[in-house]
Amino acid sequence: AQQQGNHYSDERKHFQQEIDYLRTQMQQQQERHRRELEEFRLSGSRGYVGSPFGVSPHTERIETTETTEERLKRELEEEKRKSAGLEDQMRRESLGKETKKEEPIEETPSLPEII
Repeated sequence: AQQQGNHYSDERKHFQQEIDYLRTQMQQQQERHRRELEEFRLSGSRGYVGSPFGVSPHTERIETTETTEERLKRELEEEKRKSAGLEDQMRRESLGKETKKEEPIEETPSLPEII
């Protein structure tokens, strides 16, 4: 019975060591993946050839980032269009004022009052 108890104790130690080793490996993998995602996020590049992110299990997270980037690009383009539209409007208004200054003001004859 003593030998069997020692055998189980040895197996338990062996499995505990294996669990600790695998836990360490998993933590290192998670840290490496976190760093890669951070580098990817900071680089601003998406899906380039040979990217480890192409087969990432966190595709949803990357797509969310891409969606945010696309939204920001779209908003920037909208702001540029609005700005260009306002510039055009200001140019037209200033041109309109200049042409009004050049044209003589014609007075319309007053209509006779109907009594």
